[in-house]
Amino acid sequence: MSTTHVGSAGPTARAALVTTLRGAAPVLDSFIRYHLARGFAHLYLFFDDPDDPALALARRHEGCGVTILARGPGLDAAWRQCVQFAYFAPHLESEVMSRQCLNVEVAVQLALAAGHDWLLHIDADELFDCPGQDAGAHFARLAAQGFDRAVYPNLEALPETADVADFFREVTLFKTNRNTLPGGMFSPGQAALAARHSQFPPAFFLFYSNGKSAARVRPGLVPDGVHRFRAGSYLRPGQAPAPTAGPGRECIVGDCRILHYACCGYANFSDKYRILGAFSDRWFGRVDIRGSIGDFHLRARDIVAGGDEERARAFYRQHAMLGDPDAVRELIAAGILQRIDGPAQWLTGDTETPP
Repeated sequence: MSTTHVGSAGPTARAALVTTLRGAAPVLDSFIRYHLARGFAHLYLFFDDPDDPALALARRHEGCGVTILARGPGLDAAWRQCVQFAYFAPHLESEVMSRQCLNVEVAVQLALAAGHDWLLHIDADELFDCPGQDAGAHFARLAAQGFDRAVYPNLEALPETADVADFFREVTLFKTNRNTLPGGMFSPGQAALAARHSQFPPAFFLFYSNGKSAARVRPGLVPDGVHRFRAGSYLRPGQAPAPTAGPGRECIVGDCRILHYACCGYANFSDKYRILGAFSDRWFGRVDIRGSIGDFHLRARDIVAGGDEERARAFYRQHAMLGDPDAVRELIAAGILQRIDGPAQWLTGDTETPP
């Protein structure tokens, strides 16, 4: 299915986006406005807390390319129809990722019914950045090239102050993803420079670095965790597979990326870990968190839970922000950090150029 999108130079796909969110009130309006302006035809917002104050903000956009679903009996019934429900059911209360994956399955069915062509799965602290492109035109080009799934590298934000409200408007500094560099690593000089700063642990990012994905919407599409979609087909009763010319193909996209605004601002950092609570050292009881992404996530959990505000703020300043302008300039010149201000400029009205 192709349509003509305002501002595009050719055919565009109807691209949709799905996210599971909680406590996103300070940034939700920016998240919605940005992605609709970016060319997404529809946003599926799954609220993990049915009493989330951000629900009222989201409802201002409902009916204008936004569908709102909140956790409760109705969504629970939809989860039970998912082909992955039996796998995730034992972890529904303990693992937010289990709820995210089921929400993606539900969104696939909604997108199928609505006639959408592609579905992107990102978090509510992330933006899809495709400079100079309309998202619908981008996905139409991927389809024309025979791709069914796309992987987007992520860059991790590094705030320069502890006082941040809407990080989409205020934060413009990002860590370079080593996976996008030749050989997937920094040069010895870059590595030595990064090692001088506590904001760059051995894994370099504080959280994930393996990107996020989008996939063509077809019967049988299911997520493969929160970062990928599965190539196989997991049809529901009564669904027929979509005709394809061959096995599904996946590409790693080089001209678009995911901007991940993780823990931007001390208030967002402390709220995140209060909401997450006393989670396990292992995802789903088996995947070692420290071995996967380093120890920041676990240390942050314990420090926030300890209730010592001064200690928590010191930890945040030492590991999650960089307020030294000279260091920032040196790290940008070395290619370790990047200044990306397009989304912030558009959201704050400093430019009328599409984000």
